[in-house]
Amino acid sequence: MAAIPPSPLVSHDTILNIGPVLIGALMSYLLMGTLIVQLYIYYMSFPDDRLFVRLTVYSVFVLDLVSTVAITNTVWLMLILGWGRFENLHLVDWGFTTVPLWTSLSSAIVQVFFSWRVWMLGSNRSINRYEKKFWMTMTVLIFAVSVTQVGGAIVSTARFVPISDLAFISICFPSTATWLSASAAADVMITVCLTVLLGRAIAQSRSDHYSRITRKTDALLTRIIRNTIETAAITAGAAILELILFFRLPNRGLHIAIALILSKLYTNTLLASLNSRASFRRRDDSVGSFSHIESQLDHHVPHAPSGTGPSLRQP
Repeated sequence: MAAIPPSPLVSHDTILNIGPVLIGALMSYLLMGTLIVQLYIYYMSFPDDRLFVRLTVYSVFVLDLVSTVAITNTVWLMLILGWGRFENLHLVDWGFTTVPLWTSLSSAIVQVFFSWRVWMLGSNRSINRYEKKFWMTMTVLIFAVSVTQVGGAIVSTARFVPISDLAFISICFPSTATWLSASAAADVMITVCLTVLLGRAIAQSRSDHYSRITRKTDALLTRIIRNTIETAAITAGAAILELILFFRLPNRGLHIAIALILSKLYTNTLLASLNSRASFRRRDDSVGSFSHIESQLDHHVPHAPSGTGPSLRQP
């Protein structure tokens, strides 16, 4: 009996379409697990945070849960129902078409939160009304750009839902460009603003009459600046990479891998920034010096009367 010839290998085009979906989904699940751990740390460490901060955290977590359901739907459709059949891979369902919506909402909430931090830190450190107006303008600009990217994502979703065919994804180019470029622009502005403000905080700490341990204060502020730059750079870089892949290789699925993890990158960035407060406190042996840093970062730490160190309180 003649041996049955082996089945032909999956085509190169098919691999470039289903491979990124698998990788993106796996990375999304990994980041979701990381997010759950970070949420637990936040819940245990900062139960007395402001209501605004807690609502922000739990809102983006719920959005990421919805996004995970949408991603699971996409993976099932493209990797199970359409497995190995290239002609079916361009057909998508509600899960894929709504990914831009959930991602933009998560990123907007995170960006608005950081714009609020820019405003509070900038206004508290302004030396005159002109400088205060400048930081107000920057805050409004970040907010406007963030809202713009949500608008672009909504338009992309609205245009693509009735079609649900990747062969016609070009109709979403203008709105997708608006969504991703505005998201990256907001991240860059936030990074620059916070870096400038935190850098000024270092300069003041060196001349502050009640800063008892200048070197330790400088070291903590440097770590905060590095943490801010790294986390914001991750989201900005991911949005820019998604934009480049989407326009340079629109008929390949490479951009899908980034699209599936973008929202969780933003949410993990927010939780990492908030949870870093606990890490910075553990590294500091002096309550007074870190309390001063918290006040510099607008964590609203009230200073105790003369003769006692400032008390620690979460935002």
